[in-house]
Amino acid sequence: TLVESRTAELAAATQAAESASRAKTSFLANMSHELRTPMHGVMGMIELAKRRMTDPEGLDRLDKARSAAERLLGVLNDILDLSKIDADKMTLEQIAFTIGGLTDDLNNLLAPRAESARLRFILDIDARLKALQLVGDPLRLQQILLNLAGNAIKFTERGEVRVVARIAEDGAESLLIELSVWDTGIGITPEAVERIFNPFEQA
Repeated sequence: TLVESRTAELAAATQAAESASRAKTSFLANMSHELRTPMHGVMGMIELAKRRMTDPEGLDRLDKARSAAERLLGVLNDILDLSKIDADKMTLEQIAFTIGGLTDDLNNLLAPRAESARLRFILDIDARLKALQLVGDPLRLQQILLNLAGNAIKFTERGEVRVVARIAEDGAESLLIELSVWDTGIGITPEAVERIFNPFEQA
């Protein structure tokens, strides 16, 4: 009788925990989704204000507001992605793309930021990869590279940030491609490496 009672209590507690987890995931997904729409509106209004602004100090303040809005939008996107992963709803696309197109977009997004930080931003791409048609999820790959290279620029005071793409294994029907980000910044301690890939963890 005691075993049956404890088993029933455990089942009820497990069900309650799963229900709470589903509610949390749903809340995070809905919150981040609902907040993204007004954030896009804020960013649009900032761009409109910049077109009418001639004062250099005012333009600088609008640029800072835009940068802050972009960071907040990035956080909202991260929350939405995490909630999808938590709910097992994250799916990877299988579409055609090229490494050259992926890194060109990366260069357009990050080269100006590196230049303003007085850093060299270098794309070191194997020539065989630049125009080779691949199948996968370019959006997720670009998210990863943007996060890594963006952090590299943020934590590098001088020198360079280099995005490298190499063919690690060349098979008959598939390739193993190694994408890496190198920088001359402060680095990460071995202790921090163990935890930085946890959600919302910083070092």
